[in-house]
Amino acid sequence: MEDHAGVAALEKRYGLFTTSKAVWCQRWQGNPALERVSTPWPIGWIVETEAGQVAGFFGNIPMAYEINGKRMLAAVTNSWVVDEDHRSQSLKLLNRFLNQPSVDLFLSTTANSQTMAAMMAFKAHKVPQPDCDQALFWITNYPGFGRALAAKANTPFPEVIGQIAGLGFGIADVVRRRPSLLTPKIHKFDTTLVFDDRFDVLWQRLRSGPGMLRLVRDRSSLNWHFRRFLNDDDAWIVTCEKVEKNIDTLTGYAVFVRQDNAKIGLRRALLADIQVEGNDKGVIRDLVLTGLAECRARRLDLLEAIGLAATKRHVLKGITPWTRRLPNWPYLYKARTSSLAEMLRNPTFWDASPIDGDACL
Repeated sequence: MEDHAGVAALEKRYGLFTTSKAVWCQRWQGNPALERVSTPWPIGWIVETEAGQVAGFFGNIPMAYEINGKRMLAAVTNSWVVDEDHRSQSLKLLNRFLNQPSVDLFLSTTANSQTMAAMMAFKAHKVPQPDCDQALFWITNYPGFGRALAAKANTPFPEVIGQIAGLGFGIADVVRRRPSLLTPKIHKFDTTLVFDDRFDVLWQRLRSGPGMLRLVRDRSSLNWHFRRFLNDDDAWIVTCEKVEKNIDTLTGYAVFVRQDNAKIGLRRALLADIQVEGNDKGVIRDLVLTGLAECRARRLDLLEAIGLAATKRHVLKGITPWTRRLPNWPYLYKARTSSLAEMLRNPTFWDASPIDGDACL
């Protein structure tokens, strides 16, 4: 943990996202995935100069998964960055990561083109989930979105151009008949900032569903994952409860996290996780619609969704999103055993989204 200052300085030199030492340490301290790990867990590996300065770092975050009720340990890449003078050491760091003896599954969920090429050279594979490299998004503040577009394009008179662009997108959405915010009477939708014991009960029902790879989503894991965002009011949770015989039962939730693009002034939220019992299409739709209403209330410019299983993406596409192509396939994996690798070749075993990995840590 004492290497934080050196790692943060390295990340800053290459324009990567940096956090405070407290937030950085929380990626490992109190991480529920480590509760069943009996051997010391390396938080990562560094490259040092002769003067003892940090010239390279490869972060190593543990996460707990289940498949068919069997618990497994995953290692997730985080902040792989090496100074130009020491790039020859880069693959050695990756090799250390991929040869951890106690790990069942290796994941990279925020891969750039260099990471993707290196990992695939080490026999990693693209997650076989459809359209992983296509983001869906909904505009919730047209003037703000237009200004961000103008700033990104570096146009003259960005305020004027932004207003015109925003108006154009607004007219296009009217023509496309954006759906209104309607919810079924048998369900109750609320917005909260707390993961309580209802989420433990829901997790037990979710994990007994059809066989697939599932990140452990009990109360403690969800609180660990989203703690810093919730504490700063940079995230919110939309819950769905089914009302039967005067009893409210949590049947689904969605987590939305602020991920602004400060360079262009874009105020953005990300659909970080959405889980619904039985993948009820109406509940999935209305959770997202309720999240969109909160984005408007918070004066955010857009809501974006990346990844997600085909069943969920199909529902989201019915809410008339815009789309953008990501520069590369973000989700990569490597299984330790051939039996696990064979299962994970099946797209139906996957529901990767920003909660899987370091995108929302």
